[in-house]
Amino acid sequence: MGPAWGQPVGHQRIPGHSDRTQGAGAWPGAPDLPDDIAFLTEAGITRDALCMAAIAAGEKGMAASEILIHRGFMMREDYEWRLAKHVGAEYRRHGPDPDLIATTATASTDELRTVGVMERSARQNRLFVSPQASGYARIAALAAKAPDTFANVVFTGRAELRHSLFLADRQGYARRAVEDLAQRLPDYSANRRLSGGQIVAFVLAGLLTFGGLVLGADIAFSTLAVLLTGFYFSIVVLRAVLIVLLDTAGPATLPPFRPAATEPEDFPVYSVLVALKNEAGQVGALVDALDQLDWPKTRKEVFLVCEEDDPETILAIRSLDLPQGFELVICPPCEPRTKPKALNFALPLCSGRFTVIYDAEDRPHRLQLREAWEKLEAGGDKLACVQAPLLVHNRNQNWLTRLFAIEYRTQFLGTLPILERLGAPLSLGGTSNHFRGIMEQTHHI
Repeated sequence: MGPAWGQPVGHQRIPGHSDRTQGAGAWPGAPDLPDDIAFLTEAGITRDALCMAAIAAGEKGMAASEILIHRGFMMREDYEWRLAKHVGAEYRRHGPDPDLIATTATASTDELRTVGVMERSARQNRLFVSPQASGYARIAALAAKAPDTFANVVFTGRAELRHSLFLADRQGYARRAVEDLAQRLPDYSANRRLSGGQIVAFVLAGLLTFGGLVLGADIAFSTLAVLLTGFYFSIVVLRAVLIVLLDTAGPATLPPFRPAATEPEDFPVYSVLVALKNEAGQVGALVDALDQLDWPKTRKEVFLVCEEDDPETILAIRSLDLPQGFELVICPPCEPRTKPKALNFALPLCSGRFTVIYDAEDRPHRLQLREAWEKLEAGGDKLACVQAPLLVHNRNQNWLTRLFAIEYRTQFLGTLPILERLGAPLSLGGTSNHFRGIMEQTHHI
C-alpha cells in the first residue's frame, strides 16, 4: 500500500460507455495499452478509462498517462509513485536537499529545466529524476527493455526538483532579479535614473528659475503659474476629448476567436504570480479566489512570493492547506524592497505559456484567464499584454470610495480603450496584467 496522499482519485464515467470490469476482454476492439499506463490495471481505474487514454494519446500525440492525469483519473503524485514502484525506483514527495545538490550552474533558467540532479552526501550519492520532465512513456519503455535501469534512482515531482535547484542558488537568483536587466538591456532599466541630457536640462531649468527669482520674483512666479496652469489645462482638454471620442466611436473589436480546447490537456499552462508584503489578513481570501479561477488545475501554477523578513504572511500561507499547483516562494532580503524585485525573483520558476500578475487584494473573476487567453490569441503575436479592468468592491461604503470607483471605471472603461483605438501610449497598471510567452521574451517584469 502507498502513503495516504498516493491513493488514486478514482475514475470518471466516460461519455458513451458504461463501467465494465477490468480485464483484457473488457472492451471489444480496444487498443493495446501503452507501457506508461499498462501497469495501472490494478490501480482502481477501469479498462474503459485506460483505453480512452490510449486512443486520445494517439490522436493528440501525447502520453496516455498525461491524459489520465489531466482528466482527473489520477493525481500526478499518485501516478509518479506508482510508476516508480513499477520500474523499481524510489519515490520521494519532496525534492533533493538544496544544500546537497551537486551543481556548478548559477542563476540559470536553463538549469531549472534539467531532468535530474545528483544529491551528494557523506553516506551516499543519489540521482533525483523528474519523471514528468523525462517523459513517462520514455521511462516506461526504458524499464521494459532494461528492468534495472532505475534501481538506484529517486523519482520526484518536476516542480519539487525545480524548486530545490532554485533554492540551491537563491542568492544568485536574487542578484539576477536586481541586476540582470540593467546589465542586458540598460535602456529599459530604471537603474540609470537620469541621462546626461536630462541632467543638463534640469540644471539649466534650476539656474533659470533661480535667476528669475533673483531678478524679478513677481515675474518668475507669474510665469511659473502660467506654465502649470497650461499643463493641467491640457490634461483636462485631453480627457474631455477622450470622453467625446468614446461617446462617438464604436466599440473596439478583435478578430473573433474561440479556443478549441475541450479537454484539460488542450489548455496551455498558465502561471500566476502574486507578491505579498505584510498581507497575512488577505491570504485566505486570495487563495480561495485564485483556486476558483476556471482553468484546469493541472495546467495552472500559482506562486505566492514573500520576503524572508515577513514571518506573519509566510506563517499565514503555511497554515493553509494550499490547493494543487500552489507554491510559496520566499525571497531573501536584499535591496530594493520592491514588488518588481520579488516578482523577478520568482519568474524563473514559471513554466507557463501565459503569465498573469495579481495583488494580494485582487479577487479576479473566475473566467478571467479564459477571456485573457481568447484576447491574446485573437490579437496575434503583436499583442504582448492584456490588462483586466479593475473594479472597486466597496464603492458604496462612503463618498470617497464612490469617487474612487468612478475614477477607476473612467480609467479602465473609458480612457484606456479610446487611447488604444488611437494607437496612443497606454498606462499599464501594476496588477491583473496577462503576458504571453514571458519566459521566451524576457526574464524580467
